[in-house]
Amino acid sequence: MKMIFGWTNDTLAPYRVKIIILLLIFISSRGHTQNTDTILQIIDLDSISIQANMDDSVDINEFIHWMIQDESFYRAFKNLRSASYSFTNQISILDKNSKKQASYFSNAVQSYIPKCRTMTENNKKVIGDFYSNANEYKWYTAKLYDRLFFTHGTVCNDSSGIA
Repeated sequence: MKMIFGWTNDTLAPYRVKIIILLLIFISSRGHTQNTDTILQIIDLDSISIQANMDDSVDINEFIHWMIQDESFYRAFKNLRSASYSFTNQISILDKNSKKQASYFSNAVQSYIPKCRTMTENNKKVIGDFYSNANEYKWYTAKLYDRLFFTHGTVCNDSSGIA
């Protein structure tokens, strides 16, 4: 069994999702000035530290390859599509001076009946230039958020199911 930063693959397995989430948050925040207080209030993550000892043979390329090959976060995210739950959407678009340019708020419910899901939104409130012409999103962030979290109409899973 390969050692990664002095830990075996089996030892790190329970922490994979947390490590990936922390890496994604770190990568997405690099080079941007943004207020992360809101993110930290919503996401509650346990912390983990990986420390390499001088005795360990640290292979950064192997560690990065291992993280890329790990699919536990992907499976967990994909499994959201086969569950019923309610959630709140709050998106704020800020200008270079951190002044709110546009915002979107709604409460939503995803209903899942085996193989198919639907979503309804309540209390939807849009402020500013959130949309361009013909109700299309003006901002890439909003378009990506919609693609990842919203369900339009009834969407049914393929026969392969969800892992």
